[in-house]
Amino acid sequence: MTYSFHPAAQSEFEQAALYYFEKNLSLASAFYNEVAFAIEGIVENPFLPSCTAAENHRIGSTGLPINS
Repeated sequence: MTYSFHPAAQSEFEQAALYYFEKNLSLASAFYNEVAFAIEGIVENPFLPSCTAAENHRIGSTGLPINS
């Protein structure tokens, strides 16, 4: 299974990644890992109960946002 970002979500992801990168490299790494973990979970389990009627997924983060 493949995935894609909505263009607005892609832009938001890139802006957030840059924000964390400018704060601290380890924060940027944690952010990237959190997003990758979430995407992996959706790809492996595409029928999770968090799927909305529009076939969009929403999952909570375990460690973000990180305020620093």
